[in-house]
Amino acid sequence: MISELKTLLHQLKKMGHYEAAEAVEELADEYDEHEEYDDIQEDYDQPVAEYDELEYIEQEEDSAEKFFGSWINVVPEVSKLLAKRRLPGKVEFDIARYYESEIEGSALLSKFEWAGSGSFRIALSPIGSPGYIVKFARGLRGAKMNKSEFDKQQDFKGLFTEVYGHGAGGFGTNFDWVIFEKVNIIETNEEVSKFFPEIIDNYNDLGKPSQVGMQTALRYLLQIEVADKELPDEYLSSRAKQVEAFKLIFKESPYWWLEDLKSNELFYKLVAVSKELGVDVDDLGIGNLGVNNKGDLVIIDASLLEDFNASDKDFVNSLY
Repeated sequence: MISELKTLLHQLKKMGHYEAAEAVEELADEYDEHEEYDDIQEDYDQPVAEYDELEYIEQEEDSAEKFFGSWINVVPEVSKLLAKRRLPGKVEFDIARYYESEIEGSALLSKFEWAGSGSFRIALSPIGSPGYIVKFARGLRGAKMNKSEFDKQQDFKGLFTEVYGHGAGGFGTNFDWVIFEKVNIIETNEEVSKFFPEIIDNYNDLGKPSQVGMQTALRYLLQIEVADKELPDEYLSSRAKQVEAFKLIFKESPYWWLEDLKSNELFYKLVAVSKELGVDVDDLGIGNLGVNNKGDLVIIDASLLEDFNASDKDFVNSLY
């Protein structure tokens, strides 16, 4: 049909009937479009053999879920649940998980195991993902502590546990929960001494077992270096008072010990953290320090004075 129209078109132009030729040309174009559509439709109507060597691509899972596991999807809901239910300790948490299956949220809690708690936060570890720990705020003050630990990790890279993510949950702030790397908590003097061989050498040179541990020596030496040198000697927190206490306990001057510590970079990093961030020296010891998977000493739980001294308005405004 299309070839016949084209022949007629050629003849009309040859005879000078240009208006008629234009009409025939439009008709030929219109018919050409219909013919092309019919060819395409015919291809679609052909039966497709089963599978027909087609490659079917499964929908890729969410990147966060792929990295962490399925538990990451329920973290905000767990935060909301913990905001509603007071679970002050491991016993209460286990009861909620195992014995109250009919209560809202127990299925969520079953994805986690107890890791610890404090006045302002609860720490849970996702089952099946032993490398992570999630700290959930128990209130706005806990959320502020989460934010502080996140900020500290940014400022002192390598000295604090690594942060993988944070977000909103039961209190609507960006730090209702924070995901940290899970580390081995230091629980003995021997574990601490590996990082401060200079202190343990001096400690052993005392000649007789002391009634206090090596951790006590570390704490006093840190306090001496952190103490405000301008503070009058009579103040308990003054450098002079700390030196006096050290001499009373260890029967010798701390300055010999500090001289040996000059080359210990880690010791002076802890000093800098306490001075610059206001971390309490008492938080730089057993129970608050840990060892990551690289074998490095890290701070896992340290309170900033500003978190306790700030007004409610100040710390709430910083969370959003």
